[in-house]
Amino acid sequence: PAGWKNKRVVLRLERVHWKSTVFINGEEAGSQMYLGTEHEYEISPFIRKGTNTITIRVDNSRLVNVGDMPHCISEQTQGTWNGIIGRMEMVATDKVWIDDVQVYPDVLHKKISLHVTMGNVNSYSVKSRVTIKVQSSRTIQVTIKPGGQTLRLEYDLPEPVQLWDEHRPFLYQLSVSIGTDTKTIQFGMRQVSVKGTQVAINGKPIHIRGNVDCAIFPIHGY
Repeated sequence: PAGWKNKRVVLRLERVHWKSTVFINGEEAGSQMYLGTEHEYEISPFIRKGTNTITIRVDNSRLVNVGDMPHCISEQTQGTWNGIIGRMEMVATDKVWIDDVQVYPDVLHKKISLHVTMGNVNSYSVKSRVTIKVQSSRTIQVTIKPGGQTLRLEYDLPEPVQLWDEHRPFLYQLSVSIGTDTKTIQFGMRQVSVKGTQVAINGKPIHIRGNVDCAIFPIHGY
């Protein structure tokens, strides 16, 4: 598309079982092997103006020996299917973008620590503004090196700070913006600790109960 000129182009495959190899116009663009996260390929260096051919090869053979216990690649839990399901898309971003945002709550000091990973595919450093917003905005000037870098900073939450617990799971909404790229995530203010022999959240002991149902078929239980 005309709007993708001078953009970074990414191919995303949501659920692959389980190794993918991508070819652009007959040239291998990379290979990934994840079962729990999407496969993402930066294909900008391989595409050209006009028509392009994208070929995706998927291998579901037992590439890693997981033993004889039931696993998502074994017949005990599900059919060991082959292919891609979920979202398959190509997206265009600026050459400077937000790659990841991690939030670490500090309940005692009523603040959060942020790790913002930014990418930069240019061969030179780029000056940009990063805007962070929870309930109020804060903008800082940064210089992003070629290849990208991680920005670490602290953000004080306005009073009164709302804590998260299992009965009142209050969630804050955080947005981080750089240029035209914005990522929005939710987080709760909670701190996990140990009190004696019990797990506690925000100083309050909790009781954890659970069960595991692996490969339970509704008709005959297998």
